[in-house]
Amino acid sequence: MSEVVSSSSGFLLGRGNRKLGTQILTFSLPAVSTCPGKSEMCESVCYATRGHMGMAIRPFTKRLKASKKGSFHLRMIDEISRRKPRTVRIHVSGDFYSAGYVRKWAAIAAACPDT
Repeated sequence: MSEVVSSSSGFLLGRGNRKLGTQILTFSLPAVSTCPGKSEMCESVCYATRGHMGMAIRPFTKRLKASKKGSFHLRMIDEISRRKPRTVRIHVSGDFYSAGYVRKWAAIAAACPDT
C-alpha cells in the first residue's frame, strides 16, 4: 500500500445528502464527459448537470483525475478502511468510463467486503 496518496490531500468520498443520509458516502464523476455512448438527447436532459449537482464540477473533476491514476484503487481501499462506511454509493453523477476503471472498482469491492 505504499502507493496510497496521503489522506492529508483530502478524501475522495463525499457525504450523502438529506435523502441518502450522511452515513452513506458517495463517489461521483463529472456528468456527460464520462458517459460512454452519450447522445445530444441525453445531454440535454441529464439530471446531473442541473441544480446542486451542476455546481459540483470542481470536486467531481478532482475525483476523475484521481480515478485515472494507477494507485486509485489503493487510495480508495485505504480511505474506506479508515472511514469504515457501511455503504458507498458510486456515481451519483458520471459513469464507468473504461473497462480498466471498472476493474479498479471491482478490486475495491473485493478488498472491502464489509462495505
